[in-house]
Amino acid sequence: MAGACTSPLEAVTGPSPDELAGRAFAGLDSAPATHLAGSFSNAGRRFTIDCTVNRSGDAQGSVDVDGRAYQLIVSAGRTYVQGQGFWAAYGDPTVARLYGESWALLDANGVNSVGGPASPCSVGRALRSRRFQLKNDGEARVGGQSAIQLSESSARLYLTTGNQPRLLRILSARGYRAPDGTSEMRLDFSYPARAAVSAPSPFVDPADPRTFPAHYVAETVRIGRCEASGCALSATVRNLAGAPAVQSTATLRLRTADGSDLGSCTVDVPAIDYQQTQDVSCTVSGAPWSSFFGGSSDRRYFARATIQNPPYDS
Repeated sequence: MAGACTSPLEAVTGPSPDELAGRAFAGLDSAPATHLAGSFSNAGRRFTIDCTVNRSGDAQGSVDVDGRAYQLIVSAGRTYVQGQGFWAAYGDPTVARLYGESWALLDANGVNSVGGPASPCSVGRALRSRRFQLKNDGEARVGGQSAIQLSESSARLYLTTGNQPRLLRILSARGYRAPDGTSEMRLDFSYPARAAVSAPSPFVDPADPRTFPAHYVAETVRIGRCEASGCALSATVRNLAGAPAVQSTATLRLRTADGSDLGSCTVDVPAIDYQQTQDVSCTVSGAPWSSFFGGSSDRRYFARATIQNPPYDS
């Protein structure tokens, strides 16, 4: 692509349409920040984006995939998403329930497996590798701004006027598919003064269980003092993950040797630190227990604990 220098021939004839386009695409790299909004198709999905990208490639914005919306941040080469629309779009309802509306870091395998561009906000930068054979269609207007329209069989480009043009809009021709699979593109560009992008905090890191919602397990169950009015039970609970997102509960249940239900009690699980334990306790009472305690010839009974761990099992 041509640089910014003006040749003697160019001084007479002006830059060619391809040279103007080359300068506009080069401007996407040199601009402190670029805002792009519009839509395109890729890998059988329809993307609608509204993103701001800075010179280093960091980006933030909103993305809609086939009607499912989410937020996106790309910072220091790492991609973060927020919103169940992302997980719903990529067919993983279990993860959608677990992550909820938390920010989540996509690992490299996750980014590569989602289908379509890993970072939809970067689609504008991919345009700089395109090669055009453009003609100048003359003056046009984009959003009330004077522009030059350039076109060829694959696309129409709209640039600001002057020898240092900026890209304002690109429209793919009907039926055209770029080498990266992108088609039906319509993107509008503007140029903010700056765009500061940083990683979200907090966020879920799939490689670090401490960033996940609390996940409690019962390690031991103990039977305490039992009499006709009730039987005291306790359980030692360990947290395998991070801070609680919602209230978890422990249900302690008594059964006879033949599996008959003698009743249960439920207690809230307190907030427990990662890989730490704490005891919870409650008392089973009621008619089944009283009848068993007062009249059964087989006095063997057993206790077990079940932890309700939303959002893991909701």
